[in-house]
Amino acid sequence: MLSIFASKDYVLNKALVDYRVKKFAYACIQIVHHNRNQLRNQLLAAPVNSNTPATLLLDTIVFLLQPKLPWVCKIVGYFLERNAYPLMRDITLTGKESADSHPKSSLASLEYLLSLLSSHVGEKPCCCPRVDPNWSFSTQILTLPLLCNPSNTM
Repeated sequence: MLSIFASKDYVLNKALVDYRVKKFAYACIQIVHHNRNQLRNQLLAAPVNSNTPATLLLDTIVFLLQPKLPWVCKIVGYFLERNAYPLMRDITLTGKESADSHPKSSLASLEYLLSLLSSHVGEKPCCCPRVDPNWSFSTQILTLPLLCNPSNTM
């Protein structure tokens, strides 16, 4: 993975590579968010359907956020700076609306992405900036309307 973005000299090109990777990951989120209504049936599709645009874009972000890669904290920090979590919340809510029409067979790319983001901050060797609780993942994604399931009402 390093060789794709940094050729052989990641150490020499670290700042440039980190910049490109975080911009690329954020662009993927923006594309999915902007087209979420058209992609609604693909958002919670199993990775088996990896030829769909939503799955390809979400899997790209998942790939870039693998814990062993050196730029993970840069991407997560950039998501915080650019307020990407409300975009992820909108994408998740749109996917949730169409979830009932899809049989659940395996972990969807969106679910895997959310699990990577939620478990990242504070994990070793995380060096992400301190997170304001008002803009944290849990505040922006795991909000009460998202957790409430209308089919479980009393």
